[in-house]
Amino acid sequence: RAGMAEGQGPTLTIAVEGCLHGELDRMYDTLAYIERTQGIKVDALLCCGDFQALRDASDLESLACPPKYRQLNSFQKYFSGEKRAPVLTLFVGGNHEASNHLQELPHGGWVAPNIYFLGRASVVDLNGLRIGGLGGIYNDRHYRQGLYEAPPYSADTLRSVYYTRALDTFRLCQLQPPSDFTGPPDTLPDSFENPLADPSGRAVGAFLSHDWPTGIAQHGNISNLLRRKRFLADEIANDSLGSPAGATVLSTLQPSHWFAAHLHTKFAALVRHPPPGLVPGGPQEPGRIPGTGRATKFLSLDKCLPARDFLQIVQMPCVRDGPAVLSYDAEWLAVLRSTAPLLASSAGQVHTPPFPDANPNFNTAATLAWRPGPDGIKWVLEKAKRIPPAGTLAVEGVPLAIPHNWAPSRATPSAGRSAPVGAQTIALLAWLELPPDLDSRPSQQLPAGPKASDTVSHRASLARRPAATVPPLPPAPSFFNGVIPLPPSFPNAARLGYSLAPPQSLGGNVLSCGMSGMAPFPAFVVGAPYPQPPPPIGQWVPQQPHPPLPANPPPAFPPVSAGAVDSGDPDEIDLDESGDEGSASKRHKQ
Repeated sequence: RAGMAEGQGPTLTIAVEGCLHGELDRMYDTLAYIERTQGIKVDALLCCGDFQALRDASDLESLACPPKYRQLNSFQKYFSGEKRAPVLTLFVGGNHEASNHLQELPHGGWVAPNIYFLGRASVVDLNGLRIGGLGGIYNDRHYRQGLYEAPPYSADTLRSVYYTRALDTFRLCQLQPPSDFTGPPDTLPDSFENPLADPSGRAVGAFLSHDWPTGIAQHGNISNLLRRKRFLADEIANDSLGSPAGATVLSTLQPSHWFAAHLHTKFAALVRHPPPGLVPGGPQEPGRIPGTGRATKFLSLDKCLPARDFLQIVQMPCVRDGPAVLSYDAEWLAVLRSTAPLLASSAGQVHTPPFPDANPNFNTAATLAWRPGPDGIKWVLEKAKRIPPAGTLAVEGVPLAIPHNWAPSRATPSAGRSAPVGAQTIALLAWLELPPDLDSRPSQQLPAGPKASDTVSHRASLARRPAATVPPLPPAPSFFNGVIPLPPSFPNAARLGYSLAPPQSLGGNVLSCGMSGMAPFPAFVVGAPYPQPPPPIGQWVPQQPHPPLPANPPPAFPPVSAGAVDSGDPDEIDLDESGDEGSASKRHKQ
């Protein structure tokens, strides 16, 4: 697999979309146009939230936005069978969703043929490419609550149902970090070609979220961002923009690529993680340049509207050639089993154990107590040999292939359940040999011993870590324009070991599409090797121009009326659940 770092191994052509807002017809028409004009075939589409899987008019009541913005758009055509998604589509939830529909699938599942929801949090496998997701947006008041919401929603639960929970973050952090693998970032051991191999330690290739990770703005061109979204200035300055939950997952999993949306703008960043095993602020390895660990390429996209940058086409390395087959990730299924006692439907604060860290120097028996370990993953792999999740419909050579068991139905609450649970969820829990009431249990079932007695909160466990030493910044280069000074301290940047270098052009080919046509994207190119060693932490790297793409006529879409364009953005006028407008980004986020 060594050739994979040079782009010589098998790859998948992936389309990434920002906020969809139910515009499936326009999205698929745009993809068809790109495939036709560029001579490519897209293997999968990844959507970063606000998908709006509205089955019929009754689902509109669960959509958190002012009533005048509630409309079905085009998903119902795909749910009813009138149309079929032309490409495998995966998405995470945002803050404008058919929450009653998605609540039926907390661990993910099909919402229509060829359209798969990643659940509240999950990791799946696409021909050996690990794809992770964390849904919703962050709200500190609800972060440590159980999953208590159920339709019909109140004014409060209509919003809290899509807030990220600590358990979602905690589960993702149980995955073995890629720092234990010493090869080049985009190479894989030959053993990973075996679909029954233990995937732990293999990097997540693509991670989806709706919210941005906290601190990510510090790693891109802030001046360009503020020219488009000036109301974010204060939160960028005090490092409060984004999701601390996402920042925790970013620092722990260190995925190769992270895609997000939510703020309705195109923004790129490059995060350089510290080398594995080094303690921030502590002695460094002889000859090791700080900041030469893994790197995560971050990209946020706009929403699907005319003249907006809402789509990106990238090439990503995978393991297996052939048609794209979506399958469960063995390590993630083992995590669902090992952390099952932590689930609860209580509206109160629930126990959250201390999080494990990507740096082994921070981990203790308590932080690793909930990881499934080799035995947990072995249980999943051995059962897949005997009884594949798809049963007799299993794909040959892919025993963990996700069954296509979708049916156009609605789940209804049953006795003892706080929220409806879909048939796909019930089938997955049965295969994992977990209790059928797992997602509506009123209280956690913690075993005796260290798991139950350790009550250190997530926030306290983060505070225990030594802060990273952030070197002083050199004078800002000309492209910074002095729009906003960098804050004197970077609390999240220090804690996560972020580099302070903005993105540089990484070479390679990329397609960037707004509905008004094609445009180059000079700041960020994913799926390409680094042209030179990364700079040390704190060194600013001027952006380099990218060769323009050949001009193509824009796809023909029906004209959008001026009233539709000027009617406002529901994301930017919403109030939070308390009725307080709060900060500018809170108006956008809540």
